[in-house]
Amino acid sequence: MKKFSGDEEPIRESFYLVTRRYWNAEPPGANTVNLTLPVYRILLSQTNTPICETDSDCVKQVQDLQKKHKYTLHRSDILYNFLVGGDGRIYEGRGWQYKADWRGVDAVVLRIALLGRYEDEPPRPSQVDALLAFLDISVMKNRITPCVMVIVDHTDNRYFLDTAFKLEKFIRDQNKC
Repeated sequence: MKKFSGDEEPIRESFYLVTRRYWNAEPPGANTVNLTLPVYRILLSQTNTPICETDSDCVKQVQDLQKKHKYTLHRSDILYNFLVGGDGRIYEGRGWQYKADWRGVDAVVLRIALLGRYEDEPPRPSQVDALLAFLDISVMKNRITPCVMVIVDHTDNRYFLDTAFKLEKFIRDQNKC
């Protein structure tokens, strides 16, 4: 995979981590709570936005989500720790530093959102592959426990349930849980 700028960090060949600096994130507000590492649960979400296929479209969506969360929902920052674009890149939201700002999410849960809407079709293979590589590296770097549990906030969505099951099975098989 081609490297596009100095702010995209190639962790594995299958995805890039796009930093807050690269997508021109606004600074977080004052009411942020630190994330406790390693996390033992992942909350998988969808953004209910159109799927983005290019770097520029995905950056625009992440910027728009941050503005919506800060100025419409009055949250301190974008709600997600990381987002996965249809371009196969991982976008840093709150990152590893701050917990997700969502009811019922404690300080040991990582919230990951897939950019898009998935009621009628599954997430793109590029999104799932990037997320698998990201989670694998995150376990190796002790940011996620080896036997992490993946939960979804769209329990009536079979595509999300299937994706969560696939992610959890991959991580548990890799770590012999």
